[in-house]
Amino acid sequence: MRALAEVCHARGIPLMTDDAWGLDHAFCSRLPMSSLEAGADLTIGSVHKTLSGLCQTSVMSIQGDRIDSGRLQLAFELEQSTSASSVLLASIDAARREFQRDGERLLGHAIDLAAVLRERIEALPGLDLFRDDRAGEPGIHAMDPTHVSFDVTGLGLTGFSAADWLREHHGIHVELADHRRLMVLVTYADDEAGVARLLVALRELGGAHVDADCGDIPDVPRPQDLRMETVMLPREAFLGATELVPWREAPGRISAEMICPYPPGVPVVAPGERLTEAVVDYFQQLAAAGVMVEGAVDESLAHLRVVAR
Repeated sequence: MRALAEVCHARGIPLMTDDAWGLDHAFCSRLPMSSLEAGADLTIGSVHKTLSGLCQTSVMSIQGDRIDSGRLQLAFELEQSTSASSVLLASIDAARREFQRDGERLLGHAIDLAAVLRERIEALPGLDLFRDDRAGEPGIHAMDPTHVSFDVTGLGLTGFSAADWLREHHGIHVELADHRRLMVLVTYADDEAGVARLLVALRELGGAHVDADCGDIPDVPRPQDLRMETVMLPREAFLGATELVPWREAPGRISAEMICPYPPGVPVVAPGERLTEAVVDYFQQLAAAGVMVEGAVDESLAHLRVVAR
């Protein structure tokens, strides 16, 4: 983050970051450096994810003079409601006060619980823990210890199917699941009993799927295999005449929707791009595995929205 800020600032460009999961970093020295500390000029952080704000509470923070605060306020006024919720605003301020005062203790307790959880998961057969010592590898600058991620393909499962099983059999809803992994979030509100309950569920997950084969694990294509040609302005493709076609007929057609498998929520296709067989096949692999998508008209991906001929 610091290096990104230096590159941007050397060219007079402000650095803006999405701190959805990182707002707590400013309140505990045992967590990675916050983006503001690293030099970001504008950050947006969710108070409801890792702190104690009510759902839908977020904060925007700016520092320095690279962001025109007057212009920012003008843009904000265009979008915000004239009936702002005093309950949500009070929730933000209460969370800010609580963690300014007690964040080191509250978040430190979460980190200690997560360390116990990591140690126990590492001993469970079939689960491959994403270890803290991977920090420093390419693409991994630092690790947030409260996000406990592990691969479940050793059980013959996708992350999607493992998450479904935990929800159905133990009433446990994990924070994120993808084609290979589960990620559970340990917060200041968790306790030893909750961690013990999760560990019991994970042991039973392993016991119920010894030598299981729940279908193919999707392969993530190389980035270059997902690149498509933009042949129409996104606005024209999205707002123009469109039609839904079966996925088998979609290669070669121009997409009129943005499809974002979640996680990570990064668009694979945008309006105006010509769909390729590789991308459409990848969508079908993900759909068969149970992926959740954002932006698609048909969330099953059986039909794709394309520009009408």
